[in-house]
Amino acid sequence: MTSNTHTHTHTHARTHTHSYFAEIATQLEAETDEETRSLLVGNALEEARGQAAELAMDPRTSRTLQGLLQSAGDDDLLGYLSAIGCSSSSSTTTTAAAATASPRFLEVCCSGSGSHVLETLFASVADRLRRPDYDAKAQAAFSQRAEEALAPMCEAVAAKAYSVGSDRAGSPAARSLVSLLCGRGVGAKSGTVGQRLTQAMDDDNSNDAAASTSAAPPPYLLPMLLNTFTGKVLESASPEELWDLAADTAGSGFLQALVRAHAQDEEALAMLIPSFLGSEPGAGDGNGIGERLSCVPAERFEELMSDRAGSHLAEAVLQSVPPSLFTEIFTRFCMGRLLSLALHPVSNFAVQGVFAAIKEKGQARLALHELRGDFKVCGGGKTWMVVRRHVGPL
Repeated sequence: MTSNTHTHTHTHARTHTHSYFAEIATQLEAETDEETRSLLVGNALEEARGQAAELAMDPRTSRTLQGLLQSAGDDDLLGYLSAIGCSSSSSTTTTAAAATASPRFLEVCCSGSGSHVLETLFASVADRLRRPDYDAKAQAAFSQRAEEALAPMCEAVAAKAYSVGSDRAGSPAARSLVSLLCGRGVGAKSGTVGQRLTQAMDDDNSNDAAASTSAAPPPYLLPMLLNTFTGKVLESASPEELWDLAADTAGSGFLQALVRAHAQDEEALAMLIPSFLGSEPGAGDGNGIGERLSCVPAERFEELMSDRAGSHLAEAVLQSVPPSLFTEIFTRFCMGRLLSLALHPVSNFAVQGVFAAIKEKGQARLALHELRGDFKVCGGGKTWMVVRRHVGPL
């Protein structure tokens, strides 16, 4: 009897909550007064804090939550960030080190609806952190509170990097978290390889080509959290697990995000790349120029380029490494293998990525010499035109 009463009460409360958020969505759609809208959003998010995980994972309320988060004021946004990511006992702590993640946070990450809510939440926080003309003192306070709330979430995801990164819902949530930490998009560049090669030709025709290829990425939004997160991912996942992620569609996307987050950062990439290729960083011949990846067998990078999921990760690497690391990748992993890779139905796309990444005429000549009799296998005319622009008349 008691059990039936409890179930009835719980069902009634859930129905009431669904009705409340449906009404809020209707009111917001009709309301035009900004002050009234702000009040509605704040009240709704305050109501959501006590059951943040349940509402995020419920398809009937998650869409409304996403709209609320996009319109929320700073305090309401940070309040919900703490509610969904931090345990109730630590959500009021004053230091990030003392906070712990909510027991249900990873469950939200790996829920279809919950993942979408987290993506919206992280994107909304990132937008606030990028306000260029906002009051400096208020912006610093917002950044500190956001970092304190995000720290336990980063810890939780990094500790379960393999299970979250390989999950179809968890991977997008983790990628959004990485994007927030670094402050830029970490998804695949738009367009096909061929379209990007066309862009490369346009860049070669531009007076600003040199500036566009050498410009440093924008500063990280939360650099300490990003570096800590990446380091803990590499600590928690074994080389074998990271290699499995590289060959998994969801897992490859997660590793691509990490690579792109650290674009042009030689130290970070020299740790990341060997790790997901199944090697221990620094275990090779040395750590000097041209030796950062000596611990990686050439066959392993070739295997990555030939795998359907791995080839996208290989392309992310080629797009993200600084010139010194690209030279080592080109010399150590590509030379002597370009023709066989270009003839492969999967790795040929990664080979086009190699050509798109070439910036030195000498490298273009070497690659062209290797493919000279069969250059059409490597992307056809577009790739040929890009190479010719580097090499000049034959």
